[in-house]
Amino acid sequence: MRSIHPLTLPLFVHCAVAAQPASAAREPTVLKPTSNWYVDFGEERCRLTRVYGEGENRHAIFFQQWQPSRGFAFTAAGPSFDRFESQRKTWVRFEDGAEARETTPFVGKSEGIGAAVIYDELSIGQTPDPDIEGRGFEEILEKSLPQLDIEAAKTANQVSLRQRNREVVFDTGPLGEAFEVLNTCTQDLVKDWGLDPEKHLSATRMAAVEDLPKVVRRIQRSYPVGALNRGEQAILRIRVMVDDSGTATDCVINEVTRTTRLDSPACRPLMEAKYTPALDAQGKPFASYYATSITYVIP
Repeated sequence: MRSIHPLTLPLFVHCAVAAQPASAAREPTVLKPTSNWYVDFGEERCRLTRVYGEGENRHAIFFQQWQPSRGFAFTAAGPSFDRFESQRKTWVRFEDGAEARETTPFVGKSEGIGAAVIYDELSIGQTPDPDIEGRGFEEILEKSLPQLDIEAAKTANQVSLRQRNREVVFDTGPLGEAFEVLNTCTQDLVKDWGLDPEKHLSATRMAAVEDLPKVVRRIQRSYPVGALNRGEQAILRIRVMVDDSGTATDCVINEVTRTTRLDSPACRPLMEAKYTPALDAQGKPFASYYATSITYVIP
C-alpha cells in the first residue's frame, strides 16, 4: 500500500532575498518552514508537501505529479494570498537572484489552509512544451520516461510568487533530494499500472497521439454544459493506456482541482484516437501510456 512518508531533510534557512524594484510598495513576505518535507505515495499521484508558519499564519506548498514528467503541478496556500487574483500576471522564481518567470495561475481554496495559488504546470530548469492548438491541452513529446531535473533542483532554494506589489517567498532550501523522491514515486506509479519503468527509462520513443490537433478540437467543443452553466472550471490529468499496437485500452481522469459535477467527456476522443506506440531500446513496440492535461476555462 502506498502511503505518506516524512523526508528527513534539514530545515535550511536563507537570509538573502532578491532586491525588489524601486517602485515596489512593500517588502516581500518571507516564510520559514516549520516542518520537514512529506511525500505522499498515493494510489494515483505523488505529492510533496511542506508547512510554513503556525496558527492563523499557517501556509503550505504542494508539488504534485500524476505520472513521470519534467514538470509538476504546484499549489501555494495561506493568508498571504488573500489578495491574489486568478489569471493575473504573477512572477515565479525558484532561486535567489534568478530572473523571475511570468505566469498566469488560478486562485482557489486549499482545505484547512485558505487562499491558494494553483498551477497546472511548472518546472525547474526546463520549460515544458507550450500548449498545442488550444488553451489547456498540453502535449509533451518524449523519447524516454521524463523525469524532474535534479541538477537544477539542487540549486533551487526558494519559491517566490509576486503579483503586482505583493511578493511571498517560501524558503525551501535545495530541492534536489526532495525531487529525487518524487521521481522514485512516479516510477512506482508506472509499475503500479502494470508497466516496466526500467524499459520506459531506456525507451527511444514514448506513445503519442497521431492526429493531436483533431483530438484537441473535439475536446474543446465538448465543455460540459452543466459545468458551463455553473461557471465551474477545472484542471484535469488524463492517462491513456496504449498497447504495443498503438491501441488505447483504458483511460483514467484525475482532478487537480476539486469540482462539484464537472464530468469531462475527454476520454471518448482519446480512446478513439490513433497512437504511435512506445519503442524500447531496440526499437521494438511495447505497452506504455499517454498522459496529458486539460484545463477547462470559462473566458
